[in-house]
Amino acid sequence: MTAQELINKAVKCYDDYPNISDYGTDDLDDVTTINAECIRNQIGIKPTIYVYEFDDTEYYTPSDSDFKPVPLPDDLTEDSQIVAVDIQGAYSKTEEHESALYLLVPVNYFGDVTITYLPKATEFVTMTDAIQISDDAANTVARFMLAELLSLRHRKSFSDKMATKARMARAEWRGRQYNFGEVQDYYGF
Repeated sequence: MTAQELINKAVKCYDDYPNISDYGTDDLDDVTTINAECIRNQIGIKPTIYVYEFDDTEYYTPSDSDFKPVPLPDDLTEDSQIVAVDIQGAYSKTEEHESALYLLVPVNYFGDVTITYLPKATEFVTMTDAIQISDDAANTVARFMLAELLSLRHRKSFSDKMATKARMARAEWRGRQYNFGEVQDYYGF
């Protein structure tokens, strides 16, 4: 789904579609905000799992620290993207140095480092830019969240109603996340 399509769906939520020409690139900051909030709250996006293995053949010369860096994937650039780090009970920390993010583990650690992280939210610059969340999340949650922001500027009388709908949509999405579906009975009980 593109930014334009999301804006159109949001405007339809509060019946301002006859004035759709009033909406455009000035509203892309709101689309960027909603996209980032959905990613941060894991609405319509699945985290990436990255595993790095330190084996005992790797030699690391300790510097003035008792920690060694974990090589990170290129798309993991901000600490806020990290959802979880699993290093089998050892302590880890993140640091930024010269605009680069580092995950540090104890220098004597060997084994797997599992990092669960979210993609970095992109900034929207054109109406044809694609949103990063699923179409399902865009249709059920993001359009109400965007409608809430847009109504504050364009039709204030609808902002409270859109805020309520956005809260309800987020709550419904969280409830759906844990619905694992029907359990199939293979034994005929």
